[in-house]
Amino acid sequence: MVINIYTHDKVLKKRLEKLARKFPDQFRLEHTGSQGDVTYIIPKKCITIREPVSEERRQAARERALSGHYTPPNRSKNPKS
Repeated sequence: MVINIYTHDKVLKKRLEKLARKFPDQFRLEHTGSQGDVTYIIPKKCITIREPVSEERRQAARERALSGHYTPPNRSKNPKS
């Protein structure tokens, strides 16, 4: 079973494009609109819907990271050498 994903979101479009290159038999670009919108056809099993993270849970995760001296990954496009 497959579903259509319609989006204008730049991050999601980039992710879908990457998946379409890696798995062309499962992720297919169906339409590119003139306003920057795209429609992809993807397997339904790739979609999940979750509850939002509560503020308490977010705070607990933040405290765990701080107490463990966690350093987030460098996601800049020009990492410093």
